[in-house]
Amino acid sequence: MKLLDKYVLFRTEPPMSLDTPCLIRFSDPVYVQGGETLEFTSGRQLYLWFKAKFFGEEEIARYLLQGGKEWTADSVLEMESDEDWATVKEEYMKRVQTYKFFQNKDLREKLLDKTYEGKEFIFADPVDTFWGIGFSEEDGEGKESRWGKNVLGILLTELRNQMKDYTGQYPSRGLYLPKAK
Repeated sequence: MKLLDKYVLFRTEPPMSLDTPCLIRFSDPVYVQGGETLEFTSGRQLYLWFKAKFFGEEEIARYLLQGGKEWTADSVLEMESDEDWATVKEEYMKRVQTYKFFQNKDLREKLLDKTYEGKEFIFADPVDTFWGIGFSEEDGEGKESRWGKNVLGILLTELRNQMKDYTGQYPSRGLYLPKAK
């Protein structure tokens, strides 16, 4: 992680990383039959589960729930056409991050840490120019005009800003989620 005047550049550090270990409980009648509550151990696991469900890949979804390696499921899912997924993936990521931070007080407190106040989160992935900026933490400074979209960083910044003034009870359900294909 690298702190700059206006930015927090991160890649794998908790709590921003999708791989941060945490318990996420999920129950939604659109996806889960019989009122069952599913448990996920990271944001990445839930995100990939959503992607498997979106493409009707029930076997992969079950594999993920049984603790299957996320990278294996991700490589299989990357073979799917991304045209339809591209229209909804931001909404799914928003829901994953909402569940993750609303349900895990310790992660929420880290996201709301005063150290990050007034700074924009920047996902410094050297390859990914959609979720990240296409530069590493070390190489991104001073190259802002060439940064990628930083969709994950923007989403986390917006979520932090919404949460810092929130005084109600943190809900167990996330935001609107598009229906599966």
